[in-house]
Order: sequence, then C-alpha cells, then structure tokens
Amino acid sequence: MNDRALFILLLAIAFGLWANLLFVQTPLALAQQNRGYTLQSVYTKLVALQNDLNELKIQVDELKNGMTEISAGTCRNPKIC
Repeated sequence: MNDRALFILLLAIAFGLWANLLFVQTPLALAQQNRGYTLQSVYTKLVALQNDLNELKIQVDELKNGMTEISAGTCRNPKIC
C-alpha cells in the first residue's frame, strides 16, 4: 500500500470517528425509532410464517404422493399413467 492510499484510509477512519461523536444518537431516540417493533409483533409474524410453512409442506407432500403414483403407474388419470 503506498503512502497516499494509507493516508486516504486513515483520513476516512478519522472522519468516521468524528462523525460518530458529532451525530451520536441517544438511547431514547433509538427507542422512539423502534416504537412499533415489539416482541408481540415479532411473535405474531412468526406464527403467521409457521402457518404458511405448514401449508407449503402439505402441498409438497401432496405433490410428492402424486409423483409417486405417476411413477408407479397407479394414478387415476389414464392419460398420464
């Protein structure tokens, strides 16, 4: 790394550190930004996601059973088997 690149890198680091000092956010300001984000809302979204995954698993199992019937030649549709 040449001297100029090192100087630019150190200057960028110094600028970032000064910016952190000048624009520091208080914990209260951070708490106000995350007002609608509670554990209950996370839990609700996770339950909805789990229900969707259960529905997808049922559909995949149905497709798997249908493919097994087709490959075995035991399906009810004579045009496919």
